[in-house]
Amino acid sequence: MAPTDLSKTFIRCLRGGVRVDLEVTSTVSHFGDGGCGRMSDGYNFQQLKTEILALSRATDWETAKTEWKLIGVGEAEERETCLCGHFPIIELCTITNQVTGRTADVGNVCVKRFLGFRSDLIFASIKRIRKDPDKSIGAEAAVFLRERGIINAWEYDFQQSTYRKRDLTYKQLSTRHTINQKVLAYVARRGIV
Repeated sequence: MAPTDLSKTFIRCLRGGVRVDLEVTSTVSHFGDGGCGRMSDGYNFQQLKTEILALSRATDWETAKTEWKLIGVGEAEERETCLCGHFPIIELCTITNQVTGRTADVGNVCVKRFLGFRSDLIFASIKRIRKDPDKSIGAEAAVFLRERGIINAWEYDFQQSTYRKRDLTYKQLSTRHTINQKVLAYVARRGIV
């Protein structure tokens, strides 16, 4: 359900391994980042920065960004609110702080724009194979899935060697379908990562 009062929004994140709701009292729709965003797109860079810094050991933004790593992606079963205050988000990225061990779910756009993780390419691959199981997952998605043990080394090599191939044998196509089903099951099983 969309928040009716934009001055008070609740954000779900993990602090110390426990899921908590944080009340955000400011949802100013600007980035304050030298013009990277439009005033009306609903993403608040300052709010995201404040939340990420609160979950980090570093006290400055540039150092804090280096503490974080993308560890999971998923699609929310219900609309959620990003740490920046943007609502609704469906494509969630779970990031973890490698220094503090804290974890947070952040929207796909903020992960890409501010933390530099190309999660948009992973979500594009998921959408592509959901629409057409004959398609291959993208190279970036294959790397991400391999690093997390979702696909094994042989499946990764198969994806890389057949990525641009359009005319697959029956056996190759069957293998691609099996890998794609495995990837889609991972995303579905994770729900909101």
